[in-house]
Amino acid sequence: MMAPVPFKNENQNLKFCTGTSYTGKLDSEGQMTGLGTYSYPNGTEYRGHLKNGQFHGSGMIIDIKSKFKMCGYFINGKCDKYDIFFGDGLEYNQENWSYCTESDRRFWIEINQGIPAVGETFLTNDKPSRIIPPGHYDTGEGFFDPKSDSIVDALSGKRIRHVCLHERKRILENYRMNQVDFEMKHNLMKEVKEVDISTDSWVSSDGK
Repeated sequence: MMAPVPFKNENQNLKFCTGTSYTGKLDSEGQMTGLGTYSYPNGTEYRGHLKNGQFHGSGMIIDIKSKFKMCGYFINGKCDKYDIFFGDGLEYNQENWSYCTESDRRFWIEINQGIPAVGETFLTNDKPSRIIPPGHYDTGEGFFDPKSDSIVDALSGKRIRHVCLHERKRILENYRMNQVDFEMKHNLMKEVKEVDISTDSWVSSDGK
């Protein structure tokens, strides 16, 4: 049986085999405790209170690259209440969320800078909208590749993470795709509808 690790009042700098790291205090059992920072390999960090090796108390999860922040209160590793702040200043509130809904479909950039002149349009909240590689979908986090079911970094092309079947379905049905692919898909659907219409007409005229 291993002897308990004595309580360290000063901050520790630990690195784990998963690629994560921790800067903060440890309790007598060697568990993360008090105020600390837990960092993930992708650049995401948790900054806040911990207890028994888990997020516990007020804390913030932040993506250093995009400046996305989720500020909340954690209980034994689970987030109980939270508010989300995007890197461009947009704030998400659980109780009153009206952004890009049927009542107001403006992007955040249009809310702040006004709607562009006639003839111009915003496809995304970015100006200009980034170019999507062929066969990919823009998820905001990166580009989704249906062949590998992975989201890749928009700049480096490196794989960020794998998506589940539910997320894959949502992306394919709702997210912006490469313009050439979109036009091909649109034309194909148009041809299918025309075939359906002509088939219905033929059947009805035959009386069967």
